[in-house]
Amino acid sequence: MTLTLVETAIAFGGEQRKYRHDSAVLQCEMTFSLYLPSNQAGEKIPLIWWLSGLTCTDDNFSQKSGFQRLANHYQVAVMIPDTSPRGKDVPDDEGWDLGQGAGFYVNATQAPWGVKAFTTYLGADTNAWKSWDATELIKETTLLPILITQGSKDGFY
Repeated sequence: MTLTLVETAIAFGGEQRKYRHDSAVLQCEMTFSLYLPSNQAGEKIPLIWWLSGLTCTDDNFSQKSGFQRLANHYQVAVMIPDTSPRGKDVPDDEGWDLGQGAGFYVNATQAPWGVKAFTTYLGADTNAWKSWDATELIKETTLLPILITQGSKDGFY
């Protein structure tokens, strides 16, 4: 995979970067943002994966939240992928919850929009969905510790 650095900025002592790459799986161009704290001690640091909500890009969190201040203070890197396929060659749907800009990844088999997406993309066999559902895939990992959390106070829960 070839990464292209799109932009970089200093933020709260660390560096906020944005990259672009071609995704063989999604068959389109994708982007992600990565915050690297100052790490003046040169030590290994933890990485947090931030998955934005349905239809959001990596910019929603990286540009609006100000998380960089705390990430640099606690010396953690933060990876923020754009979780939704975009572009003129990506199949689309009139609904906001399917097609371009509509990514799904957390417990999708339990949410109405996830059921709609998996049925559309993978068919009606719910067992076939498991190899694409993050909550099912994480059950197979031996990489611990790991925390997966989702707020329960929004309309998509």
